Amino acid sequence: MKCPVLLLCLGCAAARDLDGDGLEDAAPEGSCCINGYGINFADSSCGDTLAEVVALCCPSPFVARYSLQQQGEDTNSFDCVSFISEEDCNAYGALWSDDSQLGPGGCAAPTRPARSILTDGF
Repeated sequence: MKCPVLLLCLGCAAARDLDGDGLEDAAPEGSCCINGYGINFADSSCGDTLAEVVALCCPSPFVARYSLQQQGEDTNSFDCVSFISEEDCNAYGALWSDDSQLGPGGCAAPTRPARSILTDGF
């Protein structure tokens, strides 16, 4: 009689990929690289949707998300963020951020639901 064998990898952690680029994030939890913050769609030439912003103004490895402000997610503006290392962020000339600068949740992934960075602390 043949029995199927189930192999488990105990202690194996799933790769953290908050921006969905297929690569494991180098930024520690709560940190990110910002290459544009609070940019109003209407005041930019980046387009009217997050997809247009990604294509025109958030070059790889950065991704667009609706801007996370103290009052919550602002769908009238966007941020360009990446979860690369601080060293790589500096090489891009972008702003390295962690919870001490934007508050808890300021470096949330683009796919998270709308929340307030002050009250939800995600």
